[in-house]
Amino acid sequence: MVNVQGMMPPHALLLAIRSRYSAVCFTILATFMGSFLSILVSGLYTIVNVPFIQAMAVQQMDTFDFNQGSLYNDDNLAGTITSLIVHQNLSYPPWTYDNLVFPTVATPTLGDFLDANSSTAGTQAASITVILPAVRASLNCSAVSSNAINMTDAGYYYPESYLNSYDPNDAQLTFNATIPWLCRDNPSNISEVQWVMSLTAPLNVTGALSGAATVLSWSVDASVQGFHLVGYGPLLSTRIFGTLGMGCPSFGFVFASIDASLVTYHAEDIVSMVTCRQSLQEVMTNTTLLLPSLALDPAHPPAPQENTAHYLHNGSTGGEWEFPINAFLISLATPDLDQAHRLDPFMQAIVLGKDAIPGNELVGPAGLPKLLNASNNLYSIYMAQAISENM
Repeated sequence: MVNVQGMMPPHALLLAIRSRYSAVCFTILATFMGSFLSILVSGLYTIVNVPFIQAMAVQQMDTFDFNQGSLYNDDNLAGTITSLIVHQNLSYPPWTYDNLVFPTVATPTLGDFLDANSSTAGTQAASITVILPAVRASLNCSAVSSNAINMTDAGYYYPESYLNSYDPNDAQLTFNATIPWLCRDNPSNISEVQWVMSLTAPLNVTGALSGAATVLSWSVDASVQGFHLVGYGPLLSTRIFGTLGMGCPSFGFVFASIDASLVTYHAEDIVSMVTCRQSLQEVMTNTTLLLPSLALDPAHPPAPQENTAHYLHNGSTGGEWEFPINAFLISLATPDLDQAHRLDPFMQAIVLGKDAIPGNELVGPAGLPKLLNASNNLYSIYMAQAISENM
């Protein structure tokens, strides 16, 4: 009779098989396999977060007052924040996303929820989905007819504009457009106005791009700066020209491709002069908020319910809003200081920003749709920050 006690399992198993001790064989195999079963069985269990739905009260904590903040001299760094978003890909600040701005909300039952689920795996990654009323701003723009634009060699520049540091090697050009009186109110029965905008262009450069944006100020009194319409770029002046509240286009820009030399210049066929009305919309938006911070979830961006969008009225000019966003135009960064073209910060943000569009794609009638869309996108991103910081 073979004694397998004290032997190593492989040796003992071999002798038991040769001696046909089936009971001993099964015992040795069971003992040997048992040492691995605890490892194998533990591998069959994994922790899986199981989503569950629980109702939670959400309370809106504030509302917007669109009559606060002129945005002419100071916008509480909204323009600087926009520059960082456009040029440095800064994450959107709290309660804003792209062109949307949200009221702040709170969850009175959040503490009870966290206490009740403190031992639940994945609670820290929990989120809530809520429909919030978001506000977004937009531009409604129209281009001035090319037949109404006249370009001349500028013998002057506007000293109050920050665009007055002309290079002596640049051509100084003035675009003068005769346009209809576009305000909804016309107390003096004015039929048409002159819009004068000056740009520079490098000499002897074919197809040089030049462009600038401006606040448009309308007045029934032509003695104001000598025009019924003032709009020649961002101003360092502390006062607003013109009269607000008449339902006027209050933003505009000029963009052109210019061939200039000391004796000739040409741009009439490829210049765009654009006037824009400002509007505000409220739209119900599907929003995902992270717990417990209630920050907007960047992995699940807000999704507007477009069928709920409606325009907001200001009580005096209907759907026309006339925010004088001069501070925005002044505070925008100028990343390309040694540029071959002559673009102001607004146009540089379009051509060089995170959603950059080559400037030659924005020129003339063919490029006008892209130019209008890009201008609206940049404006609406800024207004989300301006409303959040000032209203």
